[in-house]
Amino acid sequence: MKDIKAIPTTLHGMTYKSRLEARWALFLTLSGIQFWYEPNGPDTLPDLSIAHTSTVGKVTQITYTLIEIKGQMPNKEYITWLRQQGVHYIAISGFFKGLRPLMFYIQEKRGKLGLFAEHFSDVFPGTSTAFIKACNYRFDL
Repeated sequence: MKDIKAIPTTLHGMTYKSRLEARWALFLTLSGIQFWYEPNGPDTLPDLSIAHTSTVGKVTQITYTLIEIKGQMPNKEYITWLRQQGVHYIAISGFFKGLRPLMFYIQEKRGKLGLFAEHFSDVFPGTSTAFIKACNYRFDL
């Protein structure tokens, strides 16, 4: 995997390790989705954690989706290691003009670990406007 130099970026008082991470944070913020950046501490997995609540009857359950953000497709060994660490999704770049944010979920099928594409807006409807704003946002140079 080719190394891409990250540019630390500050957004709303929080410094992210890269512009890509800051852009995902902006997108989630604009979408009204609560998230935690580096919930296990700096330089640990995952990059983001998103809380989901669901209520059945009188019981409300909170689950967390762990997301690792990458600038390019990682190799199979890295994907396997991420899954062992409990990471559910890999956000691979994803901010291309005109496309919906695409994420990949890590899942084992027929004994093989693989990545399966999923549009973020299919999981979180109503995020298209936030995505367009995040794509067009100009970070200070």
